[in-house]
Amino acid sequence: MTQNRTLIIGLHGAVGSYLARLLQARGWQVSGTHGGDDRVCRRLGITDDIEIIDADTARERAATGAQNLIFACAEGAAPALALAEAVFAAAGQSRLCHVATLAELQLPAVGRLAAQIATWRQAGRADAVNALLGAHDSRLGPHDSLPARIIRTAYAAAQGEAPDVAPLQLVETGAVDWGWTPEYVDAVARIATAEQLADRVVVSGHLMTAAEIADHAFAYFRQPVAGRVHFAPAAQPQPPQAGSAAALKAAIGWSATTHGRDLVRAWCEGAADRL
Repeated sequence: MTQNRTLIIGLHGAVGSYLARLLQARGWQVSGTHGGDDRVCRRLGITDDIEIIDADTARERAATGAQNLIFACAEGAAPALALAEAVFAAAGQSRLCHVATLAELQLPAVGRLAAQIATWRQAGRADAVNALLGAHDSRLGPHDSLPARIIRTAYAAAQGEAPDVAPLQLVETGAVDWGWTPEYVDAVARIATAEQLADRVVVSGHLMTAAEIADHAFAYFRQPVAGRVHFAPAAQPQPPQAGSAAALKAAIGWSATTHGRDLVRAWCEGAADRL
């Protein structure tokens, strides 16, 4: 039986690395690029299970149709986005899946690639799809995300560090749909391998405010939140949330199982390694 082969552009980030781990565990032959940054792959322990290739090799494999499925998980990184555009443009018979957050669509290169994917599919040029993610995080996510900043402050309090001269200053943007990255990549895989391709938005269907994240995080570390975090009101109301958890479940049979307090607990459990 021929083994399915996938190429992932963007193993430098959590989405690409978690996706690589998931597909490798499901029997796929996984190769990918990380632009010299393999920290997340090493943290996940997958460096011996996947093949790391350079940009030239990625373009060559795409052009020859050597991959069944190609993912672009650039996470806003300019070099990975440029490579993804080149690889997608050169791709032969491979199916293409562009993965980005809804927030990243504001970046010109991300918005351009998302629009190109939709155009290609509508024109019948390629099997191509956009998997767009709502807000999400993990223990291996960026250090400057909202959850990471809150959890770092709560962890510092638990370690007995004196509070800063001023508390952590955050803007309360209202209730936001948050999810767990390791779960979201399962939804991405389902979107990319569906018989009928359609652009979809991955959301959990469960909302949390920044203040609620802080309450859960400080409760996890058994610390008072008062005096540690200050929330200023947003200058503008939060725009309506895109995506529907119910519609996503009906389309691909996926729904989030980690949310609310359990989601914050999952983030907090990796606090020491994330600092």
